[in-house]
Amino acid sequence: QGMFAHIGVYYSKHFGLNVSQIGLVLLMAGAGSVAGTVAGGRLADVLGKKTVITFASIVTAAGVFGVSLVKESFMLALLFHLLWSTAYGCGQSALNALVSELDPDLRGTELALNSTAMYAGMVTATAASAVLLQAGTFVAIGIVSALSALIVLPIVEYIVRQNKHLQY
Repeated sequence: QGMFAHIGVYYSKHFGLNVSQIGLVLLMAGAGSVAGTVAGGRLADVLGKKTVITFASIVTAAGVFGVSLVKESFMLALLFHLLWSTAYGCGQSALNALVSELDPDLRGTELALNSTAMYAGMVTATAASAVLLQAGTFVAIGIVSALSALIVLPIVEYIVRQNKHLQY
């Protein structure tokens, strides 16, 4: 979220894109996220939720960090951005499925708490990334965003170990 909140500024600053061009980039990234969500659900059924979440977290981290490093090649930045958004979508569907299975009797509550945590993280990440951008470069945001994507891994591992009934 930290990089996403400022991605328009990134594309404008580094590649001179205007509002319409940035909108097209975000449209492509959104399409990648939708495709990732659909594929993530199917892959989670075949490979397991934990496997998909792990893969998606690593690829998301690499993609968002990769974007932050690129200043010269629009096509390379776009490739990293599409990788990041597609992997994120893929992981979200698997993560939501995992959360919904923690306690079937509390599925609605679990999903509501998951959404609340996600939005709280978005607010926090957006504010923190604005401070980082004022103090430095997009690389700092990329590092924090990548680390945030990877912090999901030990959390999911803990959840899976504590809930032996989960089909992961």
